[in-house]
Amino acid sequence: MEQAEPRTSSLNVNDWAYFKDQRFQYSGSDLIYIGYHTDHKAPESDENWYIWKCTYDGSNNLLRQQGPLIGAWENRTTLDW
Repeated sequence: MEQAEPRTSSLNVNDWAYFKDQRFQYSGSDLIYIGYHTDHKAPESDENWYIWKCTYDGSNNLLRQQGPLIGAWENRTTLDW
């Protein structure tokens, strides 16, 4: 099965006013995934979540933040990171 190209988007300052719902996933005290959606009642299966992934070193220092990729929040770990 061929993997689809990841959907990405460029955001500007005015876009942040449109995000109505947010999701966060932690591993211990480290924030791993951040998700934003423009609909305050968006299901986690909706394919229009803006999702970021955070990577940490062994001392829990934030090293990298990737994204946003666009996809379903429930499928965030399978996006093309």
